[in-house]
Amino acid sequence: MLLPETGSEELASEAIDAGVTDYVPSRIDPDPAALASRLRAAATATPAGSGTDLGARYEALFEHANDAIALVAFEDETPVIETVNDAFARLFVPEGTVAEVVGRDVDTVVAGPDRRETARRISARVREGQTFDDTVVRDTTDGFQEFRFQAVPIGGARLDEADRAFAIYTEITEAERTKRELDRLRHEYEAIFDNVQDALFLLDVGADGTIRFHRFNRREEEITGRTTEEVEGKTPVEVFGEELGTTVAENYRRCVERGETITYQEQLSIDGVDRTWQTQLVPIEEHGSIDWIVGSSRDITEQHCRERVLEEQNQKIAALHNVAAEIGRCETANAVHEATVTAAEDILEFDLAITDEAADGVLCPRAVSSDLSPDEYYDETPIDAEDNFAAIVYRSGESKIVDDLHEHGVSPADARYRSVITVAIGEHGVLQAVAEETGAFDERDLELAELLAAHAAARLTQLATEDRLRERTTELERQNERLEEFASVVSHDLRNPLQVAQGRLGLARRNADDPNLVDVATALDRAETLIDDLLTLARQGESVDELSPVSIGRTATACWQNIATAEATLNAETDLTIMADQARLQQLLENLIGNAVDHGGETATVTVGALPDGDGFYVADDGPGVPEEEREQVFESGYSTADDGTGFGLHIVEEIAAAHGWSIALTDSTAGGARFEIGGVCCLRDGLGGGTREIADRLDAGRPEPLCVRRPDPGDLFNARVRCRPGGLVCVRVVGLVFELVDRFLAGLVGLRLLGVRVVGFDRLTVLRRRLVGRLR
Repeated sequence: MLLPETGSEELASEAIDAGVTDYVPSRIDPDPAALASRLRAAATATPAGSGTDLGARYEALFEHANDAIALVAFEDETPVIETVNDAFARLFVPEGTVAEVVGRDVDTVVAGPDRRETARRISARVREGQTFDDTVVRDTTDGFQEFRFQAVPIGGARLDEADRAFAIYTEITEAERTKRELDRLRHEYEAIFDNVQDALFLLDVGADGTIRFHRFNRREEEITGRTTEEVEGKTPVEVFGEELGTTVAENYRRCVERGETITYQEQLSIDGVDRTWQTQLVPIEEHGSIDWIVGSSRDITEQHCRERVLEEQNQKIAALHNVAAEIGRCETANAVHEATVTAAEDILEFDLAITDEAADGVLCPRAVSSDLSPDEYYDETPIDAEDNFAAIVYRSGESKIVDDLHEHGVSPADARYRSVITVAIGEHGVLQAVAEETGAFDERDLELAELLAAHAAARLTQLATEDRLRERTTELERQNERLEEFASVVSHDLRNPLQVAQGRLGLARRNADDPNLVDVATALDRAETLIDDLLTLARQGESVDELSPVSIGRTATACWQNIATAEATLNAETDLTIMADQARLQQLLENLIGNAVDHGGETATVTVGALPDGDGFYVADDGPGVPEEEREQVFESGYSTADDGTGFGLHIVEEIAAAHGWSIALTDSTAGGARFEIGGVCCLRDGLGGGTREIADRLDAGRPEPLCVRRPDPGDLFNARVRCRPGGLVCVRVVGLVFELVDRFLAGLVGLRLLGVRVVGFDRLTVLRRRLVGRLR
């Protein structure tokens, strides 16, 4: 050992090159005792014998070591191989000798291109005098292999710098690899076992079947208040006591007996607090028997409470649906309100419930809980009240929960009421529940209350509709009675004098050739036509009798025989068969064909055929047609372009089509005339069966609703429509029709009187006119 009083780097380098064991300048460690200790250690570590013996031993160890060793020298920053042992050559020199790698960069010999940068960083650390000991992957003659790599720096002029280093590669054996894998798994197990959020515990199953605790994780220790040290080696009874310990031990034994994972819920009281746990036990088998049980427990108290609340909620909802059926059987609004309050008490478990009915701008109590006296509640509440939640909710339609009425500036009916839940019952009123404690209601209560209120609102709406329909039916029946009376008057009091007048006119025309008689005849014919149309509208309206298969072609041909067609031509070559009321269909076709002949001229051609889509039929002519701007008016009663037309023919056509559920449209024909298309018809093929639609569905869809009213504009009786019985529509076309009918009829009679013809009952007809007008008004 060299201990210079003063030293230098040059001196240290020369000393080490000369074989000095250690170089310790006294200025570095001036303590004599420390120097003596280092001397003793060096003397003990230095083997006996000469330096030559030491070199020989070194050579033997280097050459015959099982580890792959390379001695490298740093040239600048590059680790260059000076020599390697045989083990290194076998691993890293393919079919070569040691001489082939001497002088090469060790990193290029042992590391592939993708790992060379990492090797460079390791070499740089060793160059700085640091050792390295870690696992690396190197490119050997047999491919990539894992090694324990140690880099030991030696030499160097400075203490923080090495000019040489040993690179030692130790092959990792399978046993060591297994050990390392077990260590890794143990670390992972420790990390998971102690940090998982569930409570974990490990049980030791003895050969005699005794089950003892082996370990708790931190979560289990927190829950039980016991550490692993306190429970290790103890039975459940010793840890938890006789009662609880016996219960949990039974579950552990059940897991062992079944030999499979079991999951169960248990109620355990920890520190006096009852909690619900879901526990899973997993048996671990070693050497053919179950030696361990891994248990995990999760606190599901809150989840269990939510499930219980949800189950109760579902039971209440199911009960409310049953109540809906009961409410649906209520015959009066009072009964609905009573049933609603009863359900709020019995099913929703509200202590105090009230329903208010909205009428005439106020909310009036209709039903109250049995424990609540009506005197304790409002007599009535204005709907526009700003300090009452019932009024506010009714106006907005938005349900409300109030935890404390005293904090909202609202005046309750009783100062004891603190919390309230208020739900609108549609447009009919409100449902309220009150409680004397604060925060008595939550969102679940609101959901159920809204469901109950919806059932009540539906039944109240139905009852109100039925009441209105009954009133309307009664009114319509009275109107129809007056209408029938009116039709009878028209038929008897007008038609009979008309027939007398026509007879007298015939006699007069035989005895005189006065042109005025032609005008009289025209007026009387016009009056007769008006009477016929009026009776048709009044007595038949839109009613249809039983539907049956009807041939369009044959019906059109039959209608042609009933019409004065002059030299007009009918083209009805169609085999289309439809479901219709035959008499009403014939009336429809007669009106359409007659209209076509009247407007198309004496030589008109009228075509009746099926629509291209098979959905109906059409009637077309080659006349002048109807201007597009007038097509919306042609179906209006009283509209006619002919001087002698009544204006009711096409309106009757529209009524008959509507009674069948058909549509009717007016377009241009291919010849430039008018074309009336009747769609939505139940058409049949081959005369019977095989319809394009299900006949039953079309019949149901085609029939009018049992009761329907289209209200007229105020004072407009001319266009009033009312339906008074299933399938029957009574069309009242009174004001314009009756006045025109009576005035034309009386004008004709006046003409006869001017010619000297005696008219019996003329004065009576004048009185009749005044009476009809008064009745209509």
